Amino acid sequence: MNIPRLARPLSSLKLAAPDGLRLLDSFISPSEQEAIATQVAHIFASARKICHAAQAERAHIPQPASVKSLAHNLSSDEYYVPLKMELEPGSASGSAYFPKYGDEGHELMYFSKGTLQSLPPFAKDFIYSKMPALSPLVSVEGKWRLTLNHYTPQGLRQELASSPATRPGFPYHKDLPANGDVTMILTLQARGDMELVPETDPHRSPSQVLLHPGSLLVLSGEARWRWLHRLRPAPDEKQRMSVVFGWRGPQAAHG
Repeated sequence: MNIPRLARPLSSLKLAAPDGLRLLDSFISPSEQEAIATQVAHIFASARKICHAAQAERAHIPQPASVKSLAHNLSSDEYYVPLKMELEPGSASGSAYFPKYGDEGHELMYFSKGTLQSLPPFAKDFIYSKMPALSPLVSVEGKWRLTLNHYTPQGLRQELASSPATRPGFPYHKDLPANGDVTMILTLQARGDMELVPETDPHRSPSQVLLHPGSLLVLSGEARWRWLHRLRPAPDEKQRMSVVFGWRGPQAAHG
């Protein structure tokens, strides 16, 4: 699969970037960020309400042989609630909601059906209006999966406290093959500090990428399949959300 270079340059990067990593700063405007963040917050609020009266179903997160985990990457069992949510009139979307995914304060929702029709309205609008800018790397056609992340700071800042509240992170991992050949991460509300290491050399000094609100990080090729990435915990009282699109084209392959 040939990986074209995107129109905008890579920025906010420390150390060398793997092939296939592109960071598009200011990919969406502040008003677009606010609109999407409002929709994502509403989805999580609805999920919490449903979850409050539901029994969590135990789930072992699948890690196929082609995906290697470090010892500290989701080593414990996780629990999810299968949800059917009416996100637009007359249409229910199925998803898996994890009230706690890894670190305390990290919630995750996964839409895995793979069709545009199964995604929330804001995600469909984003794909139709914004993804053509990434052509020919991705196209509207193909399979789309969606992951929503919500990071809530833990602890309260007190007067004269020596350390602030801490927003949780996401341990080193590589997205599951089912998520597709290209991963696109949209950052909302607060900056995220990402680190990446080669899967074959996980103890080397990581490459660092600063994910500013409104930016879109694109991982394809080597960056998608041969590097691990993580989100560092942050001493910050701001909530952060991310919208992760996974795309697989009709004839895509990975190596």
